[in-house]
Amino acid sequence: FPLPILLYPQDFIFVGLFSFFVISCCVGFVSLDGPVRIWVAIFLLEIALFVCGLVVYGKYAGVEFRPAVYRAASIFYFSAYHYDEKAQIHIAKAFSVTIWIVALVVAIRLFSDVVLGTQYGLTIGAKPLRVINAHQTLFLLLVWIYLVTNYKLVVQNSWLIVRSAVYIAPLLVFLLQHRTVWVAALIPAIFMGYQKNIFKQWLRNPIVSVLIIPSVSFLFIFAIISNDVLMISLEASVTEAFQSKHSTFTWRLNSWFELLNSWWSGSLLVNVFGFPFGAGWRRYIVDIGQFNENSPHSFYVQTILRGGVIKLLMLLTFWWALVKSGIAKYKNSVGAGADCYLFPIFTVLATALFLFTYGSAPFIGIFWGLSCSQFI
Repeated sequence: FPLPILLYPQDFIFVGLFSFFVISCCVGFVSLDGPVRIWVAIFLLEIALFVCGLVVYGKYAGVEFRPAVYRAASIFYFSAYHYDEKAQIHIAKAFSVTIWIVALVVAIRLFSDVVLGTQYGLTIGAKPLRVINAHQTLFLLLVWIYLVTNYKLVVQNSWLIVRSAVYIAPLLVFLLQHRTVWVAALIPAIFMGYQKNIFKQWLRNPIVSVLIIPSVSFLFIFAIISNDVLMISLEASVTEAFQSKHSTFTWRLNSWFELLNSWWSGSLLVNVFGFPFGAGWRRYIVDIGQFNENSPHSFYVQTILRGGVIKLLMLLTFWWALVKSGIAKYKNSVGAGADCYLFPIFTVLATALFLFTYGSAPFIGIFWGLSCSQFI
């Protein structure tokens, strides 16, 4: 018989992760400790809004509810276990391979456009080298944060490909030209510069100092000198980031205002708990002079409209619990493992800044879950 929601293959993957977590809790294999308990409350609220939306809007409630399930499943599953040093080494290696794969794609694109003069058109927003979207670039940034904060514990004695990935990732984030990710990377980058001993140890390696640094530097300088399009694009990205009229940011502001106005003008129940899933995102945007039904480019706006004030407060409490616990653990820890407690702090700061102008993604739940696992 026809189901009230549409099912996709990835649904079974995330439902499987969620089911494994629930079964593990029931048999006592894992326990709900620390900040993850706050997300349990958030997810229960989301389930209630989904049930209400299912009655009123049918399958459209399932379409909007799906990202919430993905996010909760990721947080619950990856927060359930304590990762020892061996497991963290495996995670660091997997993350490093991801960074180098993206670096290879960017290098191929750079070589094909600059040296061969080809134009594949594999861009997002008409920016050269922007070959992956903002969420995927944020993934690189969060991977970089993980590697930096776990450098002394698992990275500095690992493979060269893992150690060098720490220094390739910031260059990729810059070249990929997603301005929101630039802002999200600011505080972790300041911490990176503070860790001077990482740079010193890395530069002592003759392979790195003689081979990798000159090669990367030559490629970057050559691209800047020989590709006017790249320079124009980088300049346009910086200029648009500070533009006050007709920029992407002002367009989003108008969109958010219309959506928040519909929420604020609703009943007290809507103000507190938001609209049910499936209510849609229809609003009129003055800048483009037409209606738009796409999801708003802000996780905060999505949170308020699908959870109201109470969900927003729970989200901020969840983040604050991660930051507060990370600071406490960092102050009370000594040795090589102390820096790993900075991971939840910088993860929260980076994602909180990024989500101001973008929606969430399932992988963000993975990093929030890994952050929660620090306190098991």
